[in-house]
Amino acid sequence: MRDSALRRLELEMYKARVGVLVHFNNMKVRGAFDLGGDTPPFKKVAVFAMMALFALSVISWAVTAPIKTVSAPLPITTAAIPPVSPAPPATLPPVEIKMDPYSALFRDMPDISELPSPRQSLPAPSGEAIHTVVVDKSRRELFVLEETQDNYIIVARYPVSLGAERGDKVTQGDNKTPEGLYRITEIKNEKLPQKYGPRAYVLNYPNDVDRRQNKSGYGIWLHGSGMGDKTKPTEGCVQLNDFHIIALGEYAGEGVSVYIFPEGFELPVENGAIQKSIVQSKTLYALKEWRDNMIVSKNAPSPASSRETGG
Repeated sequence: MRDSALRRLELEMYKARVGVLVHFNNMKVRGAFDLGGDTPPFKKVAVFAMMALFALSVISWAVTAPIKTVSAPLPITTAAIPPVSPAPPATLPPVEIKMDPYSALFRDMPDISELPSPRQSLPAPSGEAIHTVVVDKSRRELFVLEETQDNYIIVARYPVSLGAERGDKVTQGDNKTPEGLYRITEIKNEKLPQKYGPRAYVLNYPNDVDRRQNKSGYGIWLHGSGMGDKTKPTEGCVQLNDFHIIALGEYAGEGVSVYIFPEGFELPVENGAIQKSIVQSKTLYALKEWRDNMIVSKNAPSPASSRETGG
C-alpha cells in the first residue's frame, strides 16, 4: 500500500511540473507581445510564488491523505447446532400406599339399614342423662351428643388417644381399646396417678356381651394425660388431654352411655349432627359383626386376635 501512495505522489508532482512549465511558457509568449518586450519583474515573482504554493499543497495532500486499507472480510462460519431433545420427565419412585385394612373393609359396606341384625347386643340404655358420649376410633375423636326430635346434635368434640394396638380388645394386656356400648360407673377426681391426669371416668368393661365372648381385662377409663395439652397412646383406655377431660365434666356423669364404634367405621356426620339410627346399640354391634365376618371371609387374620403380654 505504501508503494501505491508513492506512485500517486510522483504522478501528482509530475503533473504540477508540467503545469508550471506550461504556465511559464504562456507567460513568455504573452511577454513577447507586451510593450517594452519584457515581463515586469513583480509579475514574475508573483507567478513563481503561486506555482511554489501549488506544488507544496500537492505534496502535503499526497503525504497526509489517509491510506484506506481494505481488509478481506472474515469468513462466516456457521457451526451446526445439534438439536436439543427435550429432557425426559422426572420419574419419581412409586409411592406405596398402605391401605388401612379396617377402613378398606368398610368402604364396601352395604347401607346400614341392610345389615343383618346382630346375634348379640345390649338393650337400649335407660336413664335421665341428657347427653351421650360417642368415641369414633377411626377419627380418633370423642363426640358429646344431645338428642333432639330428629337426630343427635354434636355439642362438643375432642381429639383422643386410644390403645397402642388397633382393633377390638380381647384379653388383658393386649393394649387395645374395646368396642361396644358401655356406661360410666364412677368418676375419679382425687388420688389419681399422674398418668391419668386430673380426672377419670370408669367404664363397665367387660359388659355382658364381652363376658359372653370370653373377653378379659379391666380398668378401661376415659381419663386425662397428665401432660397438659398433650396425649400419648394408652394401654386400652380412651385418653383426652387434661383440659378436655375437665371440660367433659360439663356433660358426663355417672350413668351416661359411651358408644365406642368399631375400628374402620367413621360416623356419618352431617351439618353437625348424627342420625338417630346410627347411635343405637343394635347398629353398633351389627357393624362389629359385619366387619368380623368380612375379615374371616377374606381369610385375613382377625384384628381381634391378641398377643399375650402378661399385662
